[in-house]
Amino acid sequence: MVLRGDWMQVKLAFLLLLTGYTHWLQSHIRQLEAGTSPHSHLYFRALNEVPTIALAGIVFLAVFRDRINFLILFIGLGIFVGLITWGIWKANRRV
Repeated sequence: MVLRGDWMQVKLAFLLLLTGYTHWLQSHIRQLEAGTSPHSHLYFRALNEVPTIALAGIVFLAVFRDRINFLILFIGLGIFVGLITWGIWKANRRV
């Protein structure tokens, strides 16, 4: 059965987290519509990148399936997160 593979379970976990994240954002939408959001533009820039990171993990899991080393995957995603964080910080310095 396809669901027995470790890669599929991790991929489904990423998908569940992404779905939960989408529902969690509804509270932010309500705050923004009411004009009561206490968060800065940097917070929302960082939130905008969360799906990118999750989808990168999902794509690597789907493409490499059983050949993937999970330690390398999570180290790579950590480096990716670091680069995105650095880019947000760098872009904010110019503003």
